[in-house]
Amino acid sequence: MTADCFTSLAQAREAMQLDRTLGGWLSYIAERDAQHCVEGYGFWHYLLAFCLLLTSTNGILVGLSCAFILVRRRIKTAVRGGKKECVPVKCPEASITAIIPCYLPNEQFIIEETVKWIMDEVDSPGQLTVLVVYNTPHDIPNIEARLAQMQERVDWPQGRRFKALRVRESTSKSANLNAAWAETADDLVAIYDADHHPDRRSLVLLYEKLIRKRVAMVQGSVYIRNLEQNQFGCSPCSVPCLGRLIDAEFFWDFFLQRPGQRTCFTGFGFFTGSNCLWRSSMLSRMEFDESMQCEDADMAVKQLLDGQKMEYCPEARSGELAPVSLGACWKQRLRWNIGGLQVVLKWARSYTKAGKMSCRGRCGLIWMQVVPYVLTAIGAGMACLPIIFAVWPLCEDRWGRLVVWASQLGFLAVLGPWVFSTLEACFQIHHRRAQSCAQVLAVLLLTSPVGMSCLGAWNLTLTCVGVFKVFTGRVKGWEVTARAPSTSPGLRHGTDQVDQAKHVGEAPGASEFARTHSGSQTAVGLP
Repeated sequence: MTADCFTSLAQAREAMQLDRTLGGWLSYIAERDAQHCVEGYGFWHYLLAFCLLLTSTNGILVGLSCAFILVRRRIKTAVRGGKKECVPVKCPEASITAIIPCYLPNEQFIIEETVKWIMDEVDSPGQLTVLVVYNTPHDIPNIEARLAQMQERVDWPQGRRFKALRVRESTSKSANLNAAWAETADDLVAIYDADHHPDRRSLVLLYEKLIRKRVAMVQGSVYIRNLEQNQFGCSPCSVPCLGRLIDAEFFWDFFLQRPGQRTCFTGFGFFTGSNCLWRSSMLSRMEFDESMQCEDADMAVKQLLDGQKMEYCPEARSGELAPVSLGACWKQRLRWNIGGLQVVLKWARSYTKAGKMSCRGRCGLIWMQVVPYVLTAIGAGMACLPIIFAVWPLCEDRWGRLVVWASQLGFLAVLGPWVFSTLEACFQIHHRRAQSCAQVLAVLLLTSPVGMSCLGAWNLTLTCVGVFKVFTGRVKGWEVTARAPSTSPGLRHGTDQVDQAKHVGEAPGASEFARTHSGSQTAVGLP
């Protein structure tokens, strides 16, 4: 379009309404030699408008899916007569093995507590066996002796059984899990990390949905259980209320984002590594890849490509320990990003090949695994927009109606998840009462436009660093995630553990882990 110049801004604005510029949608006003010139969009204007529309559309789709899940969940609750969950089933003939992979030097202070919690506090639809499968580079006589004593006990509630298996050649969680299959004869397998405390009805709810939906795996949700120990940070590597923010993120992810993604887009759930129930026949056919940073995501993609079905059950909750600092959280999330990219690079060619997976499922894998990197690349390019708009204000005269409208649409798209996630958090107050009330405020903060912007910048930085490490060959071993120690009643060494953690400023065993396994594939049991 040839620029038309006018002496007054009013004349230029009137000229922008010409049909050839679609009424000002694809043109803007530029000042040139004391004149106001109406110019058509160039390449960079179209690119900016396209990126804004793409991200806005994604936000709108996420918001609509969250709204659908919120409304559907309330309708189901009303149909059940006000009950929040399905009625748990009891099936005496059902036999379940709960596998707890463990890197003993790092988790020696919490593993006994976790075993006792599952044995005493978690309901099971049938016979339950708890199997701790662990590795350690050196003997830990006291802890291993107590595990042996626990294995000899015959007075566990409801005739439950406990086993402990040391995998001497193992240097990874994957190797521990692979070794566990040889010790498992039950039809169903639950997997918990060593710091997990499942809710009482969690396992029964997973079983009920597995049987009702006839799927290979059901994935539960996770929350932070040591919030009172992880609220304020004093060192440069700590963040005030870090545990609260992670708890809010988990809630948003497991109760709205993942179910919405499964129902409206992908058509399948996804294995996240812990608090899940598998059919043993499905897992025994495949092994966890010990070379992957995220062996759970790798296994999930393999199962999905093989045609297996997975579901989510967010009502089946399990509490875990929060990372002790922002640095520990960074290492954890960086491993997740690196592991996710490894899975994409390993399986991307299989997403479009003919196989047992449906067309919707393959499109869903692309949506879940590939599209986020496209949006991240767009986000990286748009990170400078606040500065640009501060220098050149966002208005139709300067940017044209399309760019302004797309920007406003993007802001409105963020409001959907903000409103719906906060409402869902209010509906879920029954779970932890006072802690859930505090969670509402955390969710309100995290999913707000400001919170989502900060979370997006955090994830963008993680993704950029992860991509750099993968493509430059700088991926090292799996670094342990330092967590705040648990002081739940019944933990034999709770006081000593807290004192030790305060003294060294990290999770027990973390320093020993770093010295023993620096540069190797190691850390087990910490997601």
